[in-house]
Amino acid sequence: MHVMFLHQNFPAQFRYIAPRLANEHGWRCTFVTSKAEGSLPGVDKVAYTSTGGATKSNHFCSRNFENCVHEAHAVFETLKPRRDIQPDLIVAHTGFGSSLFLPYLYDAPIINFAEYFYRPIGGDIGFRPEMPVTEEALLRIKTKNAMILLDLDNCDRAWTPTHYQRDFFPTEYRSKFDVIFDGIDSGIYYRRLNPERRLPNGQVVPSGTRIVTYVARGFERMRGFDIFMEVARRIYEQFPNVLFVVVGADSVHYGPDLAYTDKASFREEVLSNGKYDLSKFLFTGRVSEGDLAQILSLGDLHIYLTEPFIASWSLVDAMSCGAVVLASDQNCVREYIRPGENGLLKGFFDVEGLATQAVEVLKNPVAFKPLSIAAQETVQQKYSVDVAMPKLKAFFEQVAAKRREPSHRLDLLVREGTIKPIEDDDEVSRKKKALRSDSRAANLPIREAGIATSRSSTNSPVASTAAAKTEEPIDRPATTGDPADKATPPRSVLFKRPANLADDPALTLALETLEMFSKNRSTAKEWVDVCFRYSAPTPYESFGVQHHPIDLTRFMQRVIEWAPRRVLDLGPRGAGTTFLWTRAASTDARIIVVGTPQEPLNPEQRPLFESLACEVQTVHFVPTPTTRDAFDKELAQRRGYRPFDIVFLNGQRPIAELVVDYNIIVKHVRSGGLIAWDGVRTSGPLDPLTHGGTLLWRELKPRFPRHAEYLDGRDSKTGAIVALVVP
Repeated sequence: MHVMFLHQNFPAQFRYIAPRLANEHGWRCTFVTSKAEGSLPGVDKVAYTSTGGATKSNHFCSRNFENCVHEAHAVFETLKPRRDIQPDLIVAHTGFGSSLFLPYLYDAPIINFAEYFYRPIGGDIGFRPEMPVTEEALLRIKTKNAMILLDLDNCDRAWTPTHYQRDFFPTEYRSKFDVIFDGIDSGIYYRRLNPERRLPNGQVVPSGTRIVTYVARGFERMRGFDIFMEVARRIYEQFPNVLFVVVGADSVHYGPDLAYTDKASFREEVLSNGKYDLSKFLFTGRVSEGDLAQILSLGDLHIYLTEPFIASWSLVDAMSCGAVVLASDQNCVREYIRPGENGLLKGFFDVEGLATQAVEVLKNPVAFKPLSIAAQETVQQKYSVDVAMPKLKAFFEQVAAKRREPSHRLDLLVREGTIKPIEDDDEVSRKKKALRSDSRAANLPIREAGIATSRSSTNSPVASTAAAKTEEPIDRPATTGDPADKATPPRSVLFKRPANLADDPALTLALETLEMFSKNRSTAKEWVDVCFRYSAPTPYESFGVQHHPIDLTRFMQRVIEWAPRRVLDLGPRGAGTTFLWTRAASTDARIIVVGTPQEPLNPEQRPLFESLACEVQTVHFVPTPTTRDAFDKELAQRRGYRPFDIVFLNGQRPIAELVVDYNIIVKHVRSGGLIAWDGVRTSGPLDPLTHGGTLLWRELKPRFPRHAEYLDGRDSKTGAIVALVVP
């Protein structure tokens, strides 16, 4: 059995399930995620990168959906060339759209892990009386479910951990649902003996001091951090010999907390009034699972608070560690806690009631020991991964047994028609507008029909963009047509295969993937598209391209115009830009790629970099420079002691470091050559340690108004690309 798990985050709800299926049951498990960090034993990992998303120009109600569509497309493009991945079952978190397009690749049935369905009433919206409920928030609630509904329609079955969560979803889809808790590892979370009462940081808590624990991924309103601090203050005023061990981070994952404070975090906002005795608190930050189990085992009481939402794993972790749990009385909590039997419940806003109950437990912990034992038994019987695994395995096998029919695979549906489009969508829209205008003038009805006329030549979008964004146009060779119309020189040899290629199956698959995508490609836009579609096994799994494809296409158009013979790429995030230089540069070009001290290139990827050279090109791979003098000498040697035609710099670095590199390298760029960098942003606060590209652009643009070009920067992780022609 081969099961593919998909989640934007990693390892999320599949953290215990995937490795157990792989290591205990011999299943092949593949985990597809956008989070590159981390691994699970026995589980293959495929990372994807979403290169687009919503901008401020999108309607505020559709931005979440726009982001999800880009996410779904990124997954689709990453998996499409991976012929080695042919799952029998797909298990995907719903809401991000990650499995939406996969029926076009596989006949495998889909199970969607359904976590939450947003409602204007009955949930966290409007729960806090001090928080405003805006018209915008209510409107957005409706459209926030759009991708969830598409996922529910697209999947064969749905899976959710609790009946509380299932009941939020529309009744029309509930027949698809199975309720199975995803499980916590009771081999990690169990009552640990610690007679010394030693905390993970080494601190020993005196035997007479009571310990109260509070755990949240982030300190925020959703998890009642402000309520907890008020309850804690009343507790230590009535019972002074107490220590509050608080686990979590200064982060906000749900809700607009940071929009209603001028402080850096919600915790800082809560503590800013100065009324808390912080000597009573130990803030640990985030801790490992083992350390968390140790802390929960030491506690005399665990306080868990949440607004009406999804209960946290930490609640079940605390129960499994034998904590006496005092929780806010919400329906999501009552699924786990039976008040007076395996825990205690009080109203979320009942600060006095929570404090009074807590003090009662701290004064006589022995009397509440039966709750601790019952909580552990509850987890062992219902919520341990040992209980969940047989149910989930049987569920997965049942769903996987029936393939999807009829098949929706691309290889069966995509075909060539008998007619060919001769205009793109933008040109068709322009024609329609022109027809409407002519129709109104002539008082004639409009017909929705295309007209087969030849497309007129226009100035390059690069040129028009530059003219719109700078006071004077850049000096450069004249060009015509869209960037996608500018073809690169033909290549008879697309890649240089190393002699020992057979010893590197990952590189073999990487080059086969590139060759497949490179067929019939010749324009800047098409080569950029190859970059974003590329995916291969480790260590060649990603090209690392994070620029907006429109920006990158426009810059590639400039590179094609220069036909450079000597190129320097300083600080690339992967092999993607090197691939583009080899397509656009002269067939005998020398291309030098150099890492930075802060972000050195991965030596394991050297074979891929060097294989990207085509014809008689050479790619020189330098993981990181040693000293400045040695770097300068090596560059001179590598470029054959001739000046560079084009230099591309990583602009997401400290301004001081970027200026040093610029001043050294610009002397070695020929007059009329191009030096470019990314990381340029047009808004927001600037940090000299990370926004060097923006600061350098602001310095140089006024000095060279006829030589500086801003390539219409789009929202992306790397900011916009700018270029400067060396006078």
